[in-house]
Amino acid sequence: MLGENFCHVILESLAGGCPVLISDRTPWRRLVSKGAGRDLPLDGPQGFRDVLQRCIDLEQDAYSELRRPARQFAVTYHRDGDGLRQNRELIEIAYQGGPDSRATAIRPPIAA
Repeated sequence: MLGENFCHVILESLAGGCPVLISDRTPWRRLVSKGAGRDLPLDGPQGFRDVLQRCIDLEQDAYSELRRPARQFAVTYHRDGDGLRQNRELIEIAYQGGPDSRATAIRPPIAA
């Protein structure tokens, strides 16, 4: 697989204050700098193991501190408005008969 789609469950996790650990093949990129989790290459499974072990080793207070920026990232994304517009456009395209050339142009603004 070359990539993944928008992955609404990622945004739902962030909105719930849950930092995510995902591949770098989604539109959700540079998560560390945003305090929202990690996006790691799939060809480096040790990186996933290392991050998971660090999460397991975290004390509750430290984990609670990680939740705030993850939630704030989702709040900021929702406030942006562009994500909502893009989702509405995607749903409208699907409702009108399925994907067409416009569907591939829809990208969340978070990869920048």
